[in-house]
Order: sequence, then C-alpha cells, then structure tokens
Amino acid sequence: MKLAVLILNWNGLADTRECLLSLLPAPEWATVYVIDNGSSDDSVRVLSKEFQDRIRLIETGENLLFAGGNNVGIRAALSEG
Repeated sequence: MKLAVLILNWNGLADTRECLLSLLPAPEWATVYVIDNGSSDDSVRVLSKEFQDRIRLIETGENLLFAGGNNVGIRAALSEG
C-alpha cells in the first residue's frame, strides 16, 4: 500500500510546519508532499532546511490556488508511483 499526503502552502509557514510536525515521521509507505504556491514568507527555505528528505517539496512559482496546487501534487505523486 502507498499513500500520498498533499499539503498546500501559501505564506503559511507556521501552520504548515505544525502540520508536518504532527505527521512526521510518516510510515515508510506514505510520502508527504508539500506544494508551495509561490510563497514570499521564506517558507520554502525554512521547510526544506528543517524537514530535508522527509518531505517532497514542490515549488509552483505562483499561487495556483487550491485546485491548481493539488493538481501539481497529484501529478507528482502519480509520476512517482
């Protein structure tokens, strides 16, 4: 069994960090994706430094809103099996 957990972030460093702390460490059959929707609050740098290889961090470069960000994450999860 495999599970992909998608977390969208847009300038929500504190909330996203809190969410990740509650999820990690995830079971080996789960992959946690953080999709950053063009944040300007230093989220990407802080999350990538703190959680390193425990998450898959995807930067969209712009705010694709909820559906667009989720679509990016779904495509990434499907491409990784």
